[in-house]
Amino acid sequence: MLFEKPSSAFDAVTQRQTAHLIADVQAEAGFAALVIKRELGYAATEADDIAVLRTSQIEEMEPAKDFAFASAN
Repeated sequence: MLFEKPSSAFDAVTQRQTAHLIADVQAEAGFAALVIKRELGYAATEADDIAVLRTSQIEEMEPAKDFAFASAN
């Protein structure tokens, strides 16, 4: 399931609740989720893998635990 900026307009508490809801439904229904966001903080805590796109091309892709957040711009 694709989520494009699912919580960008929300405050921090609602963003976290939205992230948990997506994760809960994903686990319960057993589907994959592709979440498109600009905030890497979300990716650091919620993602299995991170891909950085520039001009619609994947520039960098790694498991979230190995991702070098300082190198992303």
